[in-house]
Amino acid sequence: MRQKYTADGVERYRERIATSLENGVVEPTAAHVRQALADAAIHIVRTGGPGSEEVMRVLEAVFASHAGTPLTVKWRIKQGRIRPKFFKAS
Repeated sequence: MRQKYTADGVERYRERIATSLENGVVEPTAAHVRQALADAAIHIVRTGGPGSEEVMRVLEAVFASHAGTPLTVKWRIKQGRIRPKFFKAS
């Protein structure tokens, strides 16, 4: 009974989030905050703005065992192959 109650609550929550997104409202969920931060990093790397070196340093640290990955990611961002999900630059 409790599992059904919890499952119903999760389903209602997901429906509410989906409806909000359809209406152009991004709710501040943990996943959406992470995506917004990723969008910011993509924008910073694409424009070469302040902090782009730090973003690249983080990529190098995270993918230390895959040496070419950070440069590949940077190239794909510059080519427009990796695009932000929520943020649309004007």
